[in-house]
Formats: sequence, structure tokens, C-alpha cells
Amino acid sequence: MNDGYMQLELAEESRKLTTFSTNRGLRRFKRLHFGVNNAAEIFNEEVCKVVSLEPNALSIYDDVLVFGTTQEEHDQALRHILQLWRSHGLTLHMKKSRLNLRSVTFSGKVFSNAGISPDPNKVEALQAAGPPQSQAEVRSFLFFAGANADFMEGFAQTTAPLRDLIKQGATFSGHLSARERLSKPKRYCQGMAYFDNGVL
Repeated sequence: MNDGYMQLELAEESRKLTTFSTNRGLRRFKRLHFGVNNAAEIFNEEVCKVVSLEPNALSIYDDVLVFGTTQEEHDQALRHILQLWRSHGLTLHMKKSRLNLRSVTFSGKVFSNAGISPDPNKVEALQAAGPPQSQAEVRSFLFFAGANADFMEGFAQTTAPLRDLIKQGATFSGHLSARERLSKPKRYCQGMAYFDNGVL
């Protein structure tokens, strides 16, 4: 999207909250800008409202994914999204747009005609992670691995020993048990498979 947040006009009563001082006096924003508290959430909510009007589209902030099971279905959804964008006064950054792809990496996952799979770069990074040296590193590993938890059967049970290391009052020494507790989630990650939509 072009100029992200600035595409959203602020209500008249909200504009005074953005007042700032310049050498020419007080000024205020008429549009949402990055410095506004919760701007990202407000922006995401507004984009989601528009994108939700097309069942073959989804968004995360200013990234929008349009899809279809056939070329015709995809093209129809794309036309609809473009019409929605125009009717809501939003603009797209066409140089950043990628159209008619057979496979796309989006939000840490790869979407293709074969289904949904984890981003291979994320899996590789997870496999390369060394043993955690602190509770903060365990927390970081769990957060990173959790992004693909839906591809790992029994993720909660498998990572329970790691979560024990970050509980309040737990002692962490970075010893062998941390290395052992890390190996099982890594093995599970190697076995990730494509999402099978027919199962649902």
C-alpha cells in the first residue's frame, strides 16, 4: 500500500490529539500517522474490514494476499479487491505488488497450489539454533518455533520441557538438559508437511 497509515483520515474530534508545535505555530495531522499510539492496530483493523469483504483474500497490516483454486477464481477475487480498494479511497504500491504467482511466501508460510507449508528459511534457522544460554533465549526459541506450531503435531507437549525452563522460579544453567529439551522440537520441525485442506 502507498503511504500506509496516511491513507486513513482522522475524525475531526481526533485530530486535536495529534497537535504538535512548529516554528509557525501549532499544527495537527488530518490523517493517521506512525507516531499515533496504536496506529498499527487501527490501520490493520481498517485494512481487515476491507479485505474481509472478499473471501479469497487475507491481510496482515499492509500485505494483502489474493488467492483462488483456479485462475478465473483468482482473477475475479483480484478484481474485487482492486474495486474495494478504490471504493474505500485506498491506493496500492504497484512496484511492490506481485501478481499471478504460483507460490508466495507470506507471513512466514509458503502458499502454493500444493497447500500451505512453513517457510524453508524459517525451518533452516530453527534447525540451526544452538542450545539456549538463558531463559530469554528459550523464550525466543519457543516464540520462533510457535510461528509454525500448526505444522508440528503435539507442539504443546513437545515443548513443555522447554517451557518449564522459563517458569517463574525455575533455575536455568544452560546445561545438557536444555540441549536435550531443544532436540525434540527440532526433530518435529523436520517432519513438517503441507496443510491438507481436504481433512477439514
